[in-house]
Amino acid sequence: MTSSELWSRATADRYDAEETEMSSAAVLEPTLAFLAELAEGSRTLEFAIGTGRVGVPLRERGVQVAGIELSEQHLGFDTFDLVEQVLVSHHFTRDGDDGRYRQGTSRHRYAWPAELDLMARIAGLELERRVADWDGAPFTEDSTEHISVWRKPH
Repeated sequence: MTSSELWSRATADRYDAEETEMSSAAVLEPTLAFLAELAEGSRTLEFAIGTGRVGVPLRERGVQVAGIELSEQHLGFDTFDLVEQVLVSHHFTRDGDDGRYRQGTSRHRYAWPAELDLMARIAGLELERRVADWDGAPFTEDSTEHISVWRKPH
């Protein structure tokens, strides 16, 4: 089995959902503490970064992290700048059987919930509700995502 067969689109889509135990604070916290101490402020490279389960929170601790993910058809790595709130995704995708690859780069800006709240307030909206997931779990400082609902006041 090649890595391309292992890391299909369907596999990637299921990856984080199936890894909830490995993403728990009990497992991830000691891992992050160990790696942050080991890095000693140096730049790091995470091979097989997947969806960034370790790399992203490690970057949030101030470690400069770049990641690589590789399959037969695709090589990708992301770089993060938390100060500028920018993620740049670099991809090399096989174009055909002749060995040629196509390079693509996409730049993404991310916003923290407080910034979204400010933009909503400027637009005349009020925060009605914020939860951590589609099941309505409470949004806490440990939440990795959120669903926020803003409404225009009557």
